[in-house]
Amino acid sequence: MFLRKRRIATFDLTTDIHSHILPGIDDGAQDRETSLALLRGLESLGLKSVWLTPHVKENVFPNTFESVTAAFDKFRQDIAGAGIGLTLNVAAEYYMGPRFLDLLASGAKLLTIKDKYILVEVSMQQEPLFIFETMYEIAGQGYVPILAHPERYKYYYGREDVFAKLRRQGCKFQINLLSVAGYYGRDVRSAAMKLLKSGYYDFTGTDIHNARHLEFLADKSVRKVLAEYDFKNELLRIE
Repeated sequence: MFLRKRRIATFDLTTDIHSHILPGIDDGAQDRETSLALLRGLESLGLKSVWLTPHVKENVFPNTFESVTAAFDKFRQDIAGAGIGLTLNVAAEYYMGPRFLDLLASGAKLLTIKDKYILVEVSMQQEPLFIFETMYEIAGQGYVPILAHPERYKYYYGREDVFAKLRRQGCKFQINLLSVAGYYGRDVRSAAMKLLKSGYYDFTGTDIHNARHLEFLADKSVRKVLAEYDFKNELLRIE
């Protein structure tokens, strides 16, 4: 693995709240060996606890509470004795579409972080029509929404009023460390830094899917941001 080839300074961060490491369940790690390599890479960066947050997205990754928890239980059995020192738990990254609204309305048990936080995402290509209404519904069910990587939604560039309104609704924001490292390009990095300097971000996460992501996470710009900004990830540390 890349991180074992040279010495890397560790992160000023112990808890990752966004990862795609649970194998074979979405577009992240596809097998046990890759999952173990990613976990070892994160551990070498100084992480202590990791939330596994596979996608739940209608017609693409139709995961459910039952299928994800079953996959997590099997994964824990599969990696027992592998020497992983990280503390793991499972949640999900929910796509805010019709299926998610149906789940909310039904009162079904959701895959949450620390019981009440829900990691959510929206379309990368098309502005969601009912984002404020959906956030209202999430809060009405007693949950706290965390919007994943808002810096990647390019249709919101230059529209700080959207983020201000979401914040007033109680929405929290999570920046991808890969955005800071420039993995998604200059525009995304610029948007991330602007929102960061404006004080919008509450949490950060790796959003790690593969070994290539580990290389970017080792970039010095990531450690610089973690050292300079006060993220609240410790509130969500897995005990």
